[in-house]
Amino acid sequence: MNDGTSKDANPVVATCAHFLEASPQVSPFQVKVEELVSNDKPLFDEEHSPEVKLKPLPFSLRYKFLGLNSTYPMIINASLSVSQIDSLLRMFTS
Repeated sequence: MNDGTSKDANPVVATCAHFLEASPQVSPFQVKVEELVSNDKPLFDEEHSPEVKLKPLPFSLRYKFLGLNSTYPMIINASLSVSQIDSLLRMFTS
């Protein structure tokens, strides 16, 4: 715990530190832990994909789709190269 002797030059950090130091400590017996439930469903389910209405975009943007048959649209910058788009799509689908 900080004894208040250290000062931070950034006023936002100093204010946050002050509030953290003034907060009461939480006993480990008061902490509630909730288990995450895995339903093991695929991330992109083509059969149950949401139906979306695509709207016209400015010329600087365009749609790319994460799923087959124009499902799971995402909006990207229209000036991206083919390799940049491929990298972006791989990142989102991996």
